[in-house]
Amino acid sequence: MKNVVRQERKDSFVEIRELKYFVQVAKDGNYSTAAQKLYISQPALSKVIHKLEEEMGFEFFYTFQKRQNLTDFGQAFYEKAVQVISEYDALSETARLERDIYKGQIFLGFPPVAGTCFFCDLIAKFSKAYPGIKLSIEEKGSNKIMSSVEAGTLDVGCVIGPVQGETFDHIPFVQDTTCLAVSENHPLAGRESVVLEELEDEPFVMLGSEFSTHQDIKAACHRAGFEPKVVLLSSQWDFVVQMVRRNFGVAFLPLSLFRRFSFPDIRLLRVENAISVDRLELITKHDCYVSRNVNCFVSFIVQEMEKNPFFGPNTWDQALAQ
Repeated sequence: MKNVVRQERKDSFVEIRELKYFVQVAKDGNYSTAAQKLYISQPALSKVIHKLEEEMGFEFFYTFQKRQNLTDFGQAFYEKAVQVISEYDALSETARLERDIYKGQIFLGFPPVAGTCFFCDLIAKFSKAYPGIKLSIEEKGSNKIMSSVEAGTLDVGCVIGPVQGETFDHIPFVQDTTCLAVSENHPLAGRESVVLEELEDEPFVMLGSEFSTHQDIKAACHRAGFEPKVVLLSSQWDFVVQMVRRNFGVAFLPLSLFRRFSFPDIRLLRVENAISVDRLELITKHDCYVSRNVNCFVSFIVQEMEKNPFFGPNTWDQALAQ
């Protein structure tokens, strides 16, 4: 008979897989037969059972007529193991059924920068957690996103806030900081900050008018007493970045881009008396039915924001330190 020494281990625990292995041996009365059904080797199975015996401090089986028979403790353990496995399987089935409730499609819209900096990771995690929900994505400016949500062609959108009026229900998503990006060869490259009035004669590379930041930048320039000299409009942030790198112009861009990507040949400057903070918000149409899938998605986003340190206030110093 094997000697099994009881070990007191506060951190020990039994896995469901191990319980299922034990139950299979008990049912078959034979390690070889059980191992075949479990698709593992007999030595590996024997090792698992021996580990369980060491954890419990008792032998489960004794050999009689070439069959593994349960000891008294083994029989009691078997009955409990069957009960635990049954409860675990029931919980697993409940979780599966709960996930299966969430099936269908969500139409989601967000600005390209938000997609690159924030939504890539979120979408990957969400799709893994809820494989039955398919996401149809549109990348466009905040103004167009709000129009699409209002028209019902998008279920949920991410836009630059603050969201005004009673057309939408909205919740904060993430806070970002706007900076001035210039080429390392630009005369301002050695500066840490500028005032907006100094940019009166600078060529501006901007995102198109469908982006709310376009209007915000122009409004800030007007308050500073000048009309910005826009030399290029684009709907793609990466094209804007490439033109800045080539010293074609200067651009206002969100700091989150430079937390996500490294551009050694671009310098970032604070701009006094200009737009400094962008608050992204998630929106759905007010007084309109919101599906279970959309509620699930929004709740998931909120939970991820709370636990992921990337989200939240995006200060200048934090960004430059990364």
